[in-house]
Amino acid sequence: MNGVQIIWAMTAATCLTLAGMHLLVWLRARDSWMNLLFSCSAVAVAVIAGFELTLMQSHSPSHFAIVQRWMHVPIWVLVMSLVWFLRLYLRATRTWLAWTVCGARTLALILNFAFHPNLNFREITSLRQMPLWGQMVSAPIGVTNPWTLVGQLCSFLFLVYAVDAAVSAWRHGDRRRALMMGGVMSTGIIVAAGQAALLVWGILPMPYFLSLVFLAIVLVMSYELSQDLLRAAHLAGQLQTSEAEFRSLFELSAVGAAQAHPDTGRLTRVNKRFCEITGYSADELLAMTYRDLTHPEDVAMDAVKIQAVKQRQAETWESEKRYIRKDGGIVWVSVNGTIIRDKNGRPYCLLATIRDITRRRQAEEALAEQRRELAHVNRVSTMGELAASLAHELKQPLTGILSNAQAGELLLDHTPPDIGELRGVLTDVISDTRRASEIIEQMRNFLHKRDTPRQPVDINVIVEEVLRILRSDAVIRGIRLSTELEPSLPRVMGDRIQLQQVLLNVIANAQQAMARANSSARQLAIRTMQNGGTRVVVTVDDSGPGFDPGTLDKAFQPFFTTRPDGIGMGLAICMSIIEAHFGKISAANRLEGGGRIRIELPAAENSVSTVHSSGGHT
Repeated sequence: MNGVQIIWAMTAATCLTLAGMHLLVWLRARDSWMNLLFSCSAVAVAVIAGFELTLMQSHSPSHFAIVQRWMHVPIWVLVMSLVWFLRLYLRATRTWLAWTVCGARTLALILNFAFHPNLNFREITSLRQMPLWGQMVSAPIGVTNPWTLVGQLCSFLFLVYAVDAAVSAWRHGDRRRALMMGGVMSTGIIVAAGQAALLVWGILPMPYFLSLVFLAIVLVMSYELSQDLLRAAHLAGQLQTSEAEFRSLFELSAVGAAQAHPDTGRLTRVNKRFCEITGYSADELLAMTYRDLTHPEDVAMDAVKIQAVKQRQAETWESEKRYIRKDGGIVWVSVNGTIIRDKNGRPYCLLATIRDITRRRQAEEALAEQRRELAHVNRVSTMGELAASLAHELKQPLTGILSNAQAGELLLDHTPPDIGELRGVLTDVISDTRRASEIIEQMRNFLHKRDTPRQPVDINVIVEEVLRILRSDAVIRGIRLSTELEPSLPRVMGDRIQLQQVLLNVIANAQQAMARANSSARQLAIRTMQNGGTRVVVTVDDSGPGFDPGTLDKAFQPFFTTRPDGIGMGLAICMSIIEAHFGKISAANRLEGGGRIRIELPAAENSVSTVHSSGGHT
């Protein structure tokens, strides 16, 4: 075996060896398309090396022409592979240019088989024998085919594409790849295309050595891919370490942790603390979904929050919900979760941490119960203070009932009785009885210990209900009441009894504050209005002495009072109730004298007041 045979055989063997290695990589990881494209390129270069060795050993022009014709097939495979390798490896952005190169090379291949003997020559007249590394090799002498310009145009387009891909990689900050791959690829194309052009056009007779040029490209490609494999192996080692650390943190965490499938909700991993919270074993939990554990009333809330994270409307979700333990008990938990996505951005798994907050919820419920008890005591106390007013309110219908009953007795003594008059008397009795019953029922509801459910309520109606209770007290104290209720006021979502209590406290405090004022100057004004369409505002203005500027900021603090007989819980309870309704309450002094309490509550959606009175006074 001579030196030429050894060099070209080693070139082919090297390319085939590298192709086999990277083909195995692709078979193990089918998404590693760059390894498959490299294998195709290396095989093509090995085949080209075989054709070149055959050309150099040819002894007849016809044999040389046939071999040269078929050598265009591995060249076509090589160009296709290199174009799309650059597209992936250097993230080339001009796809249309890649398709142009492929189209030009395909056209050259078609023309190659359309012309005789091939794309490069119209005719090969003879072979020239010349020495190469101590051996005699063949070089063609013939008439150049002008259509060979199509192949040379393809080489030029390929060069432009390689340079453009290198520039794109450079701009993306991947300068090492741009220099190594882009530089070597561009240089190789120039050398290979130049050598082929010099040979075909007869400028410099010589044998083909394209395979040696592309061997350099294959070696650089293999080196770069190997570096990527080494980096991938290093990252895989780091990933394994991170996975081990995560597993340890997951299993040993002091809070519950769980993973679940993003679509089915089936639990795929749970830790010991989560098992303790739910009362199930790990094996039992892995056969369940998180919805199986969740209280039925909380499932819909969970679904909405998780769906928002799936659609990237939020990064994480937080919720406080109930789990049903294995023993049937209820446990309150705080869940913080997120979605882990794969490299394509698709949801891979749900990951959540779970904390048992049952004791906290029990403490909150106990505190809320204490607040309700205190509010109830405050209502009873308020009614005690308004006993005279309530007696006056009840006295009027009871007196009417008595008077009408006596009038009825007199009518019955007439002979014959006046049935029309008697019917009118009975109608008045029924009306007064209903009025007294409504007053008693309203007081009964107000003093009832249980709170009513939250529902859309009309603030204007609540103001009028409270004023019915307090109107007699205002008359007794010589206070002039006036109202300015905005019509079509949005309703608010709240507890009617609690909101009555707030207004009753505020108005009663204002009336008591005016006790020392001149009777002709005692005025109390209640107004309702909208604030931006989403808030409902109630203001209570009095003509009393107002708030002491030095203690104004303490008005809503528990046990703070300026009255000798007060306990200082009225306004504190009012603030607690309003804040529980997601509203605000504040106190201020008016410029014209007196104090103002302002209450602001969020409006309920799609609801308006049915009270259309714009004002009134007593």
